Parts: sequence; C-alpha cells; structure tokens
Amino acid sequence: MATGICYQCDKRKNDFYGNSVLCIDCYEIYPLCLECGVNERNKPHPWCDDCYRQHVHLSRQNGMTINAPAVLERVEEHSYTYGEVVKLFTDRWDRRKSQCPPITAAYHINNKKLQIRYSEYKRKLQAIGTDPNEWMHFHGTVLGCDLLSNGVKCDDTRCSICGIAQQGFNESRIGCNIPRFQRFGKGIYLAPNSSKCHDYTQGWYNLRAMLACKVALGKSYILTQNQANLTAAPAGYDSVYGKNSLQGALNYDEVVMYCSEAILPTYVILYERDGVGKIAK
Repeated sequence: MATGICYQCDKRKNDFYGNSVLCIDCYEIYPLCLECGVNERNKPHPWCDDCYRQHVHLSRQNGMTINAPAVLERVEEHSYTYGEVVKLFTDRWDRRKSQCPPITAAYHINNKKLQIRYSEYKRKLQAIGTDPNEWMHFHGTVLGCDLLSNGVKCDDTRCSICGIAQQGFNESRIGCNIPRFQRFGKGIYLAPNSSKCHDYTQGWYNLRAMLACKVALGKSYILTQNQANLTAAPAGYDSVYGKNSLQGALNYDEVVMYCSEAILPTYVILYERDGVGKIAK
C-alpha cells in the first residue's frame, strides 16, 4: 500500500486509493472530480462526466482501454431479479394485441446520481404530505447500438437507451428521436403496459429495447380525453394519468411526467423483434 499525507484530512495514512492523493476514507466522501477539481464526480468513480469523456477520447486515440463506470450491469439469467424482470415484462404485455416476444437480456441501471436525484424528489413530496405513489412503468425508445455484444453503454446521441441510462430523462430532448403526437402536451410518457410502449421503440437488427422505470407519480390528475396544450400537471397535481375508458380517447393507460427527477430508469430490457430503424407496429 502507498503511504503519505492525505490531501483532504492531512493525516499520514497507508491506505490511499490507487494513485490518488486521498486516503480511502476521504475518497469515499470527496465530492469533486479528481481530474478537474471543479465538477461533481460520478461516484464511486474518480471523474466527472466531462473528464471521463476526455479520457475515453484519449484512450481511443492511443489504442488504450480504461474501465468505464458500471452504469449497465447485466442481470444473471438464473437470478431472482431476472425472473422478476421477465415476469413484469410478460405479465404486462397485452396478448390481444400480439404475442409477447422473448426477452434476450436484462441490464440493471446502476446510476448513483440518478438514484440520489430520485430519492430527493420523493422526499420533497413526503415533506409536503404527498404520498410518492411509486409504480414501475415502461418507456419505449431507440436502441442505437449493439448493446448485447458490447455489454456497455455507447456514446451515440441517437441511442436513447444508453443516453437515458447515463444521464436520465432530459426534457429538452423530448420527441427528438421518435416524434409522436403528444396527447397531454410536452412531457415524458410512460405506460403500465409493455406492449403499449413497444409501439415507440426502434431496434438494432432483430433486437428492441425498453426501459422499466420507477416513477413517483405523486398526486395524479386523471384524464380520458386529449389535452395537448398541457406543459405541466394541473395545479395541485404532480402527474397526468391518461385513463382508458369506453368514451375516452385512449386504448391503453399512459402516464405523463413533466419533471425528469420523478423518474428513475431501473432496467433495460432487450427482446427479440424484427424491424430495423422503424417504429414498431
């Protein structure tokens, strides 16, 4: 082990983290990037997102490799978690619409920054006496890389799956990759049915991908008819819940969140479905 004076606590220790100037204890709690010293680092890793991208760029130029932050972790097929993910996906596929496709792989999104942001959002709801009303819902979008072969996220901005896993949902990019009619205004759309969200996916060869997300709905405003002029949930509410009804405009329920902090992307589900680069039908 390396021995020296820790930059943070000024104590002589012999348990330094790698080649850093911090001891193990201080490394765990130090908030800033160890490269630039300005931006918040992506714990438990030493760099911020900007410095990490610079390291990736330099390593590719020099033919070197580095260890990427473990944002996507493949779920073992024989594990309890994998069984629960499969059950969630298959149980919520409406077989009146089409046969449920087989799942190829599942990845857990281990993103501490998003997890903290989501927890803080739930605490804010609780602080004002609102039940977070947490549910697991799906979101269909673009898979723009060979995630199954690569095993790690890509940096292609056209791959929404990897982008959301890394950065979370981004209100400024709503509709960028898959433009669709927004029934309840400009928001982030999710649904309890996996088959519903399949209609919003684009694939990579014979694979599609879908996100399973924890969603803190809070107090939902229920609508059965279109209200496309919305830019936020009505006053006193935290979300919009589009409800399927005999006299309504929806064939399936859907949820609209106008605040990205209310959504935690939790799993990427890869499944077999034909059709490259086109909206599913």
